Amino acid sequence: MEQNIKQPESVEALIKRKDLLKGVMLGLGLVYLVAFGILIYLAVTKGLSKVSIALIPICLSPLTLLPLLFNFNSLKKVIASRKA
Repeated sequence: MEQNIKQPESVEALIKRKDLLKGVMLGLGLVYLVAFGILIYLAVTKGLSKVSIALIPICLSPLTLLPLLFNFNSLKKVIASRKA
């Protein structure tokens, strides 16, 4: 079962989870940037009409980072409240 963020955990465990989410978001962001760069290169060399359908998933893929961002911000708030 998945644990809820509001359950009592140590501050160190929360910080570790926050750092993990930060790394995951950074990695996915870099992958999205590389994929977007490759798509731009292909659009310039092959023509936009051949790669136009690939623009849709690449442009919408950063939306997958939103749940991670919400969870990250929630963890930051919980850590700040526990430290205070």
